[in-house]
Amino acid sequence: MANFAYITDTSTQSKISMALLGPCTTAKAVDRLTVQISCGTPFAPLLAQLGEPYLGIQSPKAIQQYGADLGLHPVGTGPFAFVSYAPNQNVVLKRNEAYQWGPEAVGHSGPPDIAQVTFQIVPSSQARVSQFQSGQSQMMQETPGIFWNTLGKSGRYTSVPVPITGLGIFAPINASAWPTDDVAVRRAILYAVDKKGAIQLADAGVFAPSDTPLQKGMTGYDPALENAYPYDPAKAEATLRAAGWTRTGEFWEKGGRTLALKITAISTVPEYPLIAQAIQGYLRKAGMDAQVQQLAVPAWLAANIKGDMSLTPLQYIAVDPDALHLWFLPDQYFNWSHYSDPALTALIKQGQQETDVKKREDTYRQVQKIIMDQALEMPIHENVDLVMTSKALTGLTYSGGGFEYLGAASLSE
Repeated sequence: MANFAYITDTSTQSKISMALLGPCTTAKAVDRLTVQISCGTPFAPLLAQLGEPYLGIQSPKAIQQYGADLGLHPVGTGPFAFVSYAPNQNVVLKRNEAYQWGPEAVGHSGPPDIAQVTFQIVPSSQARVSQFQSGQSQMMQETPGIFWNTLGKSGRYTSVPVPITGLGIFAPINASAWPTDDVAVRRAILYAVDKKGAIQLADAGVFAPSDTPLQKGMTGYDPALENAYPYDPAKAEATLRAAGWTRTGEFWEKGGRTLALKITAISTVPEYPLIAQAIQGYLRKAGMDAQVQQLAVPAWLAANIKGDMSLTPLQYIAVDPDALHLWFLPDQYFNWSHYSDPALTALIKQGQQETDVKKREDTYRQVQKIIMDQALEMPIHENVDLVMTSKALTGLTYSGGGFEYLGAASLSE
């Protein structure tokens, strides 16, 4: 089929979609309503991951017509039709008058009540809040924590906290470069950071801390790992001393070298520099010379891929625990911990092929235990989209992964 051919074409460079398909790379139409997907090996996550937007079906005609510019000319079958896209400004959609196949679960059939939707692209959180308060928009995503608290208490708006499944907000830790190639340093980092304090500094305390690689509700989530690394500066110090680090001045040293860390952060996403700076404060207090480097996305990606960082805060949205393979298998684009372990690799691949639910859950508990034992990442906080809406907007619903659905929404005068 055209979509499988498009995704698997190396010139498409569809990293996430390819990973979601795994070994299931070919498909053919059996009849008008049946597709047969062929997999090289069993692949348990396939059905769940087919429902993610990254595997949304593209128009074969549009693929052929627009080629590399397909993303600028989306064609779909949903409740709204594409009108226009102005890069870094807005996306405009209009009601699809022919729409008749909405999901029964949302309680709305036929075309949407809303005639037009404009998604305004406003990276500045302050500008986003100002536009929302002035009535220029009826829905605001990623509401900054301090405004979430004040606007929510005002009674003028509707607060919609939307849990986003996946790996939460976390920071991969580079296990291949000095000094975080020392597992003692990685563990000390986790003990040294007060997550509640960092969340208070960066986000006015609106998010719950996260302590495990998989978020609550995900297959394989293991509450037994929640207390693996409590905030314990004394334990951080003892861990470093036991590994031969010494501290006579402001920072720890070993072999004549200072324990210096580089935290990279996307400069255009306000929360990431804030959370990076909050983490930096705790690490410096614990005797680690942590520096924050804010980078535009291309430079940030290049630094992380190269391993030119110690840790970096980010998010990853997923509906299946197989998402962990993207971050912890050695050949993957997002393996920014730069860690390779045959036992971990074998378990992750076992989880991909295991169809027994209980056995699969146990496999991913073992995967997460290795990740936390080796301190390959710092879980930071739960991933929640803090959506604020006008009282006039009702009927907003969400799909797995926290993606909004406006087909059943209404906007009163």
